[in-house]
Amino acid sequence: MDIDDDDKPHVYVVQDLGKISLLPAEKYGELVICLDRPFSHKACAQAYRTLREEMSDITSADFLLPIGSPAYIAFAGSLMREYAGIIRVLQWDRNTQQYFIQEVV
Repeated sequence: MDIDDDDKPHVYVVQDLGKISLLPAEKYGELVICLDRPFSHKACAQAYRTLREEMSDITSADFLLPIGSPAYIAFAGSLMREYAGIIRVLQWDRNTQQYFIQEVV
């Protein structure tokens, strides 16, 4: 039985600047790029508004891929907690070359 696309989890990529391959994360769900360009440190409020909008449909079955500015990663974790009641992160392990799921309830 195939998983319906509506039931497939999403992987919210905090900030994709094109420097890291996202292919290994695709096995966890459909990729959603939240921020696809660099933001000036002076545009923090604008980046937060964009994250808020992009992540408005996040659920407890979805994941964050913490790539990009540490500030934006923190914002995204906070928003996931607010919207979904949980923080689920894909954490890359360099030794095994794979992601592990980390959760904070």
